Amino acid sequence: MEMNWMTKSKVRIGTRGSVLARAQTTIVQERLSKHFPRLKIEIVTVNTKGDRSQSDDTTLVGTKAFFTEDIEDLLSRGEIDLAVHSMKDLPSKLKPGLTLGATPPRGDPRDAFVSLNHGSFAEIGSGARIGTSSLRRKVQLIQLKRDVEVVNLRGNVETRVRKMNEQNLDGIVLAACVFDRVRFSNVKIYPFPIEQMIPAPGQGVIAVEARKDDSETLEMISSINDHDTWTATECERAFVERIGGDCQTPVAAHCTIQNKMLKAMGMIASQDGTEIVKAEIRSYGHPRSLGVDLANNLLSRGGKHIMEASLL
Repeated sequence: MEMNWMTKSKVRIGTRGSVLARAQTTIVQERLSKHFPRLKIEIVTVNTKGDRSQSDDTTLVGTKAFFTEDIEDLLSRGEIDLAVHSMKDLPSKLKPGLTLGATPPRGDPRDAFVSLNHGSFAEIGSGARIGTSSLRRKVQLIQLKRDVEVVNLRGNVETRVRKMNEQNLDGIVLAACVFDRVRFSNVKIYPFPIEQMIPAPGQGVIAVEARKDDSETLEMISSINDHDTWTATECERAFVERIGGDCQTPVAAHCTIQNKMLKAMGMIASQDGTEIVKAEIRSYGHPRSLGVDLANNLLSRGGKHIMEASLL
């Protein structure tokens, strides 16, 4: 049912132009249209720095803002009203004047092994070549199978699937939620259990960002917010903020809610995967506090040394 208080007749949503980004924006658009059927929604496609970079060298990517900064600039200037991001691309500290306004229901948070020929990660043989641009995925892959060769592979989802075939890779690793939101033919998908491959903080979550002073837009998008997704996201982002994890250190965190109990799993690892520390903690308390407690647990058990060494 449309809310009587709303005076806006149009909103402009900024997004990246990839197939996945457009699919996620469509989810937001459809949910808003369900609540506000007379609302006109304009999609503004933004070619971000991350999209313009064609290098497979992860050191050239820099920070997470590589994929969000151009969209946030438009939002700050009032040229768009909303920004839609993959939550794991969004820095833990937002640009001044901007705020996270809503998180629709989370997609599958797991990582998935994707292959043209192999039905599962267990099937691949010694020396198999696996493509990923994520240090977090790389170190956990090596933990699972030490004789794999991990190949740096960047680009949007469709580019990586294409490169898998062109480079004759045995497989690639992507977020499982991709395949709920975008259809690919002729690929086999094997999701890793969370315990084997702890996801990136915010993986599977769509972030809807707005200006802090745009109270009507914030009220409007609150109608599409999912409470459990928001709660888990608070925990995971607090974890990242506490450890300073917007850097190049491989980190992971995932929070779930069951019968009001929060369970959080996390990891800090060295870039070469030779040092790794993991933890799992539970709480009935505030999600941000749990995220900070998880970070402190890992930092006190060797994570601080790992992160300091990565800066040398």
